[in-house]
Amino acid sequence: MDEKSALLIKKFLPMKKFILSLATVLCCFATLNAQVNVTCDGGSWQSEVSWTITDASGAVFTGGAPYSGDLALACGAYTVDMVDAYGDGWNGNTLSIGMDSFTIDYGASASGSGMNGSMVSVSCDGGSWQSEVSWTITSADGSTLSGGAPFAGEMCLTGEYTVDMVDAYGDGWNGNVLTVGAATFTIDYGASASGSGNAAAVYGCTDSTACNFNADATADDGSCLFDLGCGCGEPAAGAGLDCAGNCLDGSSLTLTLTDSYGDGWDYYDGTVSTITVNGVVYGSDFLGGATQTHTLCGVDLDACTDVVFTPASGWANENSWSISDADGNILASGPDASGTVGYCPVFGCTDSSACNYNDAADTDDGTCTFAAENFDCDG
Repeated sequence: MDEKSALLIKKFLPMKKFILSLATVLCCFATLNAQVNVTCDGGSWQSEVSWTITDASGAVFTGGAPYSGDLALACGAYTVDMVDAYGDGWNGNTLSIGMDSFTIDYGASASGSGMNGSMVSVSCDGGSWQSEVSWTITSADGSTLSGGAPFAGEMCLTGEYTVDMVDAYGDGWNGNVLTVGAATFTIDYGASASGSGNAAAVYGCTDSTACNFNADATADDGSCLFDLGCGCGEPAAGAGLDCAGNCLDGSSLTLTLTDSYGDGWDYYDGTVSTITVNGVVYGSDFLGGATQTHTLCGVDLDACTDVVFTPASGWANENSWSISDADGNILASGPDASGTVGYCPVFGCTDSSACNYNDAADTDDGTCTFAAENFDCDG
């Protein structure tokens, strides 16, 4: 090709650049949402199952089981809210969103989160003869972004991607560089070149105040843990307890909650039976299983302490409770009803010669009455 012909090509190539730029705008906006395969199936009692997905743009998608389809989720983080109408979990059903899976093992509801790709900055600039430059990025999900130079924009990438580059004149990109996130690509010399990269999100805790903060994470996965006084991710000490679960005052009583059916103290409407002792509520998280135990502190056995039972909306007849000492001796117990523990005096007349003698009373209240002289209690 002679010099005149080459210059003629250079003259008309800017029109190609305009066309490529227009295609880039259309493509770039098209990649903000990606079709993601969503299924919900695999278990029984599917009429109880419902779920809601809220994507990064705030768009809401709902469904039940069985379900299978493609949803146009916005690029970035999404949340999942799941409900079981009966309150006993999803009975083997699983919601799958791309490569992520969610379910309710037990209970009426659960939530989760995931990532639908990562928005990555894309630019191409830095050299001469930019009208010769063109490129196409193809994401793992098949979506593409094409452009030229100069270019500045962004693309939603899911995992691995490929890059195909072309120089219309065939002499390389003359210093122009395509930057995709932290990766760079160019044509040193020639008419074309290709490359690849990986834009998969690095999942982890992105909260710098958490004890498991991951400085390399690019997407928060909800795994952040905090030190509440008993170590990273460990629950805070309960009222009157040290981190090992021992009573700070040295006392030690055990409250045992029992469900005869073996499915916890909750009802399908979300209410839960509870026991309250000295203002502390126990059992609100007893959502499954046959028993749950708690350490009671600060209970003075020389005084009478109320044990208050508050029933759930239903199935409370399955509930019972007991309080035992360190040797396993049961000090108090009850069905689905309140009771007391400790020394609870029974007031009444303790004089066996009185007409109103109360053999159950252990504390005289001064109410004894006696028959008149020469008369019995019946007069």
